[in-house]
Formats: sequence, C-alpha cells, structure tokens
Amino acid sequence: MNRHPGTVLRAALSFALVISLSVPTYAGAARPESETGGVTAAHRSRADLASSSGTSGRVLVAYKPGKRSEAVASAKSRGASLVSTSERSGFVVVKTPASTSDKAFAAQIAKQDGVKYAEPVYTRRAAFSFTATDTYYPMQWGLERVGAEAAWDVTRGASTVKVAVIDSGVDAGHPELASQVDTANDYDFVDDDAVANDANGHGTHVAGIIAAETDNATGVAGLANESTLLPVRVLDAAGNGDTPAIVNGIRWAADHGARVINMSLAGGDFSQAEYDAVQYARGKNVVVVAAAGNNADWPVSYPARYPGVIAVGSIDNADALSYFSNIGAQIDLVAPGEDILSTYPLALTSTAFGQNGYEMKSGTSMAAPHVAAAAALVAAKNTSWTPDQIEGTLKTTADDKGPAGRDSAFGWGVVRPDQALAAVAPSDLPSIGDDNIP
Repeated sequence: MNRHPGTVLRAALSFALVISLSVPTYAGAARPESETGGVTAAHRSRADLASSSGTSGRVLVAYKPGKRSEAVASAKSRGASLVSTSERSGFVVVKTPASTSDKAFAAQIAKQDGVKYAEPVYTRRAAFSFTATDTYYPMQWGLERVGAEAAWDVTRGASTVKVAVIDSGVDAGHPELASQVDTANDYDFVDDDAVANDANGHGTHVAGIIAAETDNATGVAGLANESTLLPVRVLDAAGNGDTPAIVNGIRWAADHGARVINMSLAGGDFSQAEYDAVQYARGKNVVVVAAAGNNADWPVSYPARYPGVIAVGSIDNADALSYFSNIGAQIDLVAPGEDILSTYPLALTSTAFGQNGYEMKSGTSMAAPHVAAAAALVAAKNTSWTPDQIEGTLKTTADDKGPAGRDSAFGWGVVRPDQALAAVAPSDLPSIGDDNIP
C-alpha cells in the first residue's frame, strides 16, 4: 500500500459524515457500562470491584524442573484435585480443597518439595467497559491526535512486525482484518484449540485500532496498518479470563514471532506466573503494552503494573485525562481512549450505530492499542532496537501533559509515533521499571 495517507483521512471523513447522520446524540456526559454490564462503575463499591478480579477456587502451582509429579502429589495429599497441566509454562492448576481458602492453600503448597511457588488463579477482565452514548465525535479523532499522517509518511508498519492481541480473540473474517491476521499461529487458550475466534467483540475492536486495513475506501484505518496481527484468545465470551490462560498466551505470543504484545485487560492482584511470563517475553525482544484499568482513582492494574510493561492511561479528545482512567506512579503513557470507532465482529454489531462491523467504545482498552501500534511503527523502522529503546523513545517523544515531566496521571504524556519515528536510539533511557516493583 503506497498511496498517500491523505487519501485515508478523506475516506475516513466521508465515512464519518455518513455514519454521523445515523447515530443519535445525547445531552450530558457519557453513561459508562461496568465490566459486568448494567450497573455503572460509579455506583459499584470498591469491594465489588475488588471481588470482580478475585480468586476462583483454584491454585496455580509452578513446579521446579523435573518435579511436576512431586508437586502434584503434594497438592493431592492435601485434598486438592488436578485441573490442568501446562508443561509449556511449567505449572499445574489444582482445585482448592473446600475447607481451605485459595491463598491459604497456596501458602501451604508453596513450602512443599518440588514446588517453585504457588498462587491463587486470578481473573482478569477486558479493560473496556464504557460505551459512548454522548455526542458523537468525529470518527477516529485519535489518529489525528497522535500524528498518524506524519507517521505514515515514514512507515505504516511492516508485515514482519507481529502485534499479538492477547484478548477475546479476533474476527479474522472481518473484511478490514482478513488480510492482516496471522491465522497460522493464532491460538485459543479458553477452548484450547488453534482458532482464536472472538465471541465477545473486545479483541476485534482492539485489533482494528492497531491494524485495520487502510486506504481501501471503506471502514476505519489502523495506526500500524501494514503490521501483522497475531490473535491469542484468553478472554471468554463474557470478557473474563484467568491467569493460567494469560500466562500461556504471553509465552505463546513470544514463541510465535510477536514483536509487540497488547493486553487490554486488567485485574487487581499480583501474579508471579504472569510477571515471569512478561519477563520471558521481554527476554525474547518483545515490547509489552497493557491497559492501566478503568477504576478512576484506583492504582494501575495488573498486568500493566509489572516492571517492563508499558502502562497506558486514557485521554479524551480535549486532552483531558478520562474520568475512568486509573492513575499512579506506574503510568507510562496516555493515548486516545474515549469514543473510539473500530472494527467489531459482524455477528455482534449493534444496529444503533448504523454501520455493520463497527462499534464505538471507550476505555483504557482503546488507549493501549494506540501505544502498541506506535511501538510497531517504531519497530518497523528500527529493526534492531531493543524493547527498552522502543519504550524509551516513546516516552521521551510524548507530548507532556499535566505537571512538567512525568506524573501519576499522564505518565510521560500523550504517545506521538510521528515524533518517535523522527528520533534516534536513546542513549540515556528513562526509567522503565524501578517504580513498577510489585
């Protein structure tokens, strides 16, 4: 695709004018939907939100090399039953005895022979929870905000740069995504099969922000639209997933050619297995990006909170921090995350938007893929750069917001891939991990 990027924006504007006629507008602020639907996040208690990412009556037991049998035997001798085994990542999942809490049992089993560590199986949820119902903003305002056209003058990405969408899957049959998806290496860790179909819609929306086909005179444009998408399904049809699936998903992506990983999902608990998987991916030259979470004044969620993960918050089209965006010292960057129009599974699209295959969503889930796409663009231009160099460049070239320098709301500022592409490899990297210690 070598057409001038200006044609993309003209096509987008034409589409925006058509679709805006059929989208109702509403007075007042957007009405967010919670992670579980129905109840607004503003009306949910902290206890409710904490329990939504809690444990599930299962414990992940990481075993020492060659000690799987001993670890399983120790768990069974204390009343647990084996649920699943992952030789790929070196752990088993066991059902917690009815008389013991997950955390208490994990503490007991962690001390046994052959056990490296043990922890409750935590749940993660898709970090988009807010559907825009207020005034309809121009289509894909986020691309203009991050300097997409100037970036496209340098590169639109490369098919050799794979961006793993660790999410609810991707609708590989969507006309905007069919030519972008690596269907030979996708995987579904929910149903444990080789087809990462999307029964929720979240992953398809994220995928379109990253790499929807561009300059095709229809639909939406992706920021890194010549990159390859690698779908890895870890969230079910309700948008929920657990740490064993996510751990396996991260390692799978790293082992199957991902250069960038995007995780638009969030939860409130530290997982050693998840942390180890992130470090494994970074050790394989992968840039890891995650959504900060949508609980407003809550701290940054996991996995965004881990060292080595680019934690992304959300801004609106007036450059204000989105009211739902989590804050804290671990925030690295912010990106457009409100009223973002992108691809959506054809079978799941609401007719309210008057355009089959597209939906408008808001959340840090929508902000994170802007940063993942920016990383993919930088990686396409600078093929030898390390994850540290790519991350450092995105930080030092961001548009500073809030107090001068890094702050707990905007991090280093609004991601600007156009400015990052104009930069040379940084020799003095900004800190990427010392304030992210779990």
